[in-house]
Amino acid sequence: PFTTEFTFAGQFQTANADAWVPIGIDLTSYIGQQIYIEFSHTGAGDYRGDLSVDQVRVEACGTFCLAPSTISAAASGAGVDIAWTENGSSTMWDLEIIPAGNTPAGVPTNAGISDNPYTWTEGMYDTSYDVYVRSVCSASESSAWIGPLSFTTPQDFCSGDQFTDDGGDTADYSTGTTTQTIICPDGAGHVEVNFLSFDVEDRTTTVCWDELYVFDGPTNLDTPITPSSIGVGGNTTGGFCWDPVNAQGTGDLSGQTLISTHESGCLTFEFVSDASVPEAGWVADVVCVDNCPWDLNPNGVIDINDFLEFNSAFGTTCSGCPADFNDDGAVNINDFLSFNSSYGQNCADLFSPNGELLMRGTGLNQELMAAIENQGLLVHPEVEAMIQKLKSENGMLLFPNPNIGDELNIRLIDGSLSASSVITVSDLVGKIHFKGNPSSAGSVRFDTALSAGMYIVEVLEAGELNSARFVVE
Repeated sequence: PFTTEFTFAGQFQTANADAWVPIGIDLTSYIGQQIYIEFSHTGAGDYRGDLSVDQVRVEACGTFCLAPSTISAAASGAGVDIAWTENGSSTMWDLEIIPAGNTPAGVPTNAGISDNPYTWTEGMYDTSYDVYVRSVCSASESSAWIGPLSFTTPQDFCSGDQFTDDGGDTADYSTGTTTQTIICPDGAGHVEVNFLSFDVEDRTTTVCWDELYVFDGPTNLDTPITPSSIGVGGNTTGGFCWDPVNAQGTGDLSGQTLISTHESGCLTFEFVSDASVPEAGWVADVVCVDNCPWDLNPNGVIDINDFLEFNSAFGTTCSGCPADFNDDGAVNINDFLSFNSSYGQNCADLFSPNGELLMRGTGLNQELMAAIENQGLLVHPEVEAMIQKLKSENGMLLFPNPNIGDELNIRLIDGSLSASSVITVSDLVGKIHFKGNPSSAGSVRFDTALSAGMYIVEVLEAGELNSARFVVE
């Protein structure tokens, strides 16, 4: 049986053009119950007794927790950025993220999120997921869930996935689309993208019908990489398109390697296609370069903890193992020389903005030797033999080496420079460019920058003479 909560006899409108009449009925007395609503109508026996009902809505009134709306998801360098519109005053939200098509449990997988957008990094590469979002208004009150929004996680480029258009390496790309792909390294490093083929609908040498834009960084607001900037065309502001059959367009990326110089190490690609004439698109290999392979633990500094890991791996054969710095399939003495030359440095100080290693000398690193001796470490016999060899060949460490010719730092292997140390720097024909005492930091500064070439350093300390060579570039 139903209880009558509202009744009316007569007419609400008197003309066809009259607006709909909203009617609200208070159902407070039914809170906590399952409610059924019935509309009962008795007509007058002809068309004059018509009843029209539109937009029946049951809602709460007063202060309550509003649900968010408009979920969006976009791939980022670190994962997927999920955003939504907050319709109330909540500053915390719950997310339930599940494999696409699965039934939601109504239980957060990511609870108490305070960031909007929120970067989600927990999924598998190149996999589709559904996301649901709700607002958290208090410890005891949350909104209804909204969703799902389906999204796909980025590819695993650093593990060998190729970068292609949406048609892959066998089909043409789609028409009428705008897509963005952000390629970033897994850690501290940079990406290099090598295009194996490139076929995108051209129009003229300066204008494209379809166009691939490239940006040096993780967003499309970063510095553009243009045909002009890499020397394949004259376009200084736009993107790339190319007809390989007729060899025309704004610029051909086939055979080109694009290298990130941004601090993030990322490259962003944005492709825009018009409504017709799809082409084969592109296929590119991606290489993720580790800017600091010697930082094995990793903490941003090449220190004795890294040496402990390296020393324990020395002498082993492997494929792609972290301690194989020169990638020859074995952890050997060549890797020790590489580690020795970079020891004690912050990773950020070892590289130029374009990711090139700033070379240092290969003499014995005094800081590494001191750390080994202070901790009484048992060093692998081959490493110990190389240490003794370096000691006998070169009693000092010079850095930076190669040098730019303005200042040279000197460290003795078996002792320290003193204020009375006499340092002489000469070229290979015997011309002396410096003779005197070092600074308190153990360095010499040249009044006039040295020209490019090879130089000899002699250090007379406590009656003992040490010499070594360094290069000025």
